This record gives sequence, C-alpha cells and structure tokens, in this order.
Amino acid sequence: MKIRRTFVWGLFITLVASALLGILIFLFGAFKMRELKVLFSTLDVSACSLAALCCATLLSTKFKWFSVLGVLTSLSCMMAFLYVIWFDREVTNYDFLLTLVVLTGTFAHISLILLTPPVNRTVTSILTVTVLCITLLGVMLLLMIWGDEHKESFYRTLGVIGILDVLGTIISPILGKTRRYEDALEG
Repeated sequence: MKIRRTFVWGLFITLVASALLGILIFLFGAFKMRELKVLFSTLDVSACSLAALCCATLLSTKFKWFSVLGVLTSLSCMMAFLYVIWFDREVTNYDFLLTLVVLTGTFAHISLILLTPPVNRTVTSILTVTVLCITLLGVMLLLMIWGDEHKESFYRTLGVIGILDVLGTIISPILGKTRRYEDALEG
C-alpha cells in the first residue's frame, strides 16, 4: 500500500514539476536549443506521467496486472522520447516511438474506462464493447504504423470503430452513474 502511494505521489510531483518548468520557460526563456529540449522533455514527462497515473488508478483492483503493464509502457515511452530529445539527433525509427505512443494511449484509455462500475448487464455490455473498440483501434493504428498501404475499407472501419470508441467512452460512465442513482432512489 505504501509503495503504491509513494509511486502515485512521485508521478504527481513529477507532473507538477514538469508543468512549472514548462511555464518558466514560456515566461522567461529565450527558446534556444537547450530550452527547447527542456520544453519538449516537459511535454514528454507530463504526457507520460498522466498516462501512467491513469493506469495506476487500477492498481488496487482485479486489473492490477493491466495497471502494471500500462505504467511500464508509459514509463518506457517517456524514456524513449527523453533519449531521442537529448541524445538522438537523427531519429531513424519513428515506427517504434509511434508504437509506444499508441500503446501508452490505449492502456491509459482502457484504464479509465475500467473505473466505471459495472452496475448491471447493460453497463457491463457497453464497457465490454468499448474496451474491445479501444483495443481494435489501437491494433489498427499499429497496423497503420507498421504496415504498407491499406484499402479504403480499412480506413472506413477505423472511423467506425473510433466513433464507437468515443460513444462508449462517453456513455459508459454516465450510464453507470445514472443507474447507480436510480438504484439508490428505488432502494
């Protein structure tokens, strides 16, 4: 319990420190190369810390394994981008970096959706379909990154799954809260 709390607070402090550093550069910086590197590092640390925090919300649930995998993916993404920002002047493998971004976003998104309490079969079904859509969207984005040209039907399917993903992301928590409220009124 104490390790988890320390980890979450560490991510939170890192996020706040990165934000403050970014603000200072915007207010007082001259935007030279070193300041730009610090600014991009701030963006990287902030985005990846936020994703890791999303994943860490599941640490005390039955999805702990998923949470740990998501946090590790987020941290890997952060470290890869920090390496590129500070040491790799000529990036030759954007596919690897984009893969880490897609995986980090997918883990974070699913982690937030899994926080919705499955109060009844309807909500559970919507949650299941939404997690499936998020996963399919991630896989399709990875296919775009690593694959060659795709047919028009691929992009149409990608759009449909993306819309279903957004719909489920909006409806799941609302329906879960509404159903809980209705159950409380009836009870």
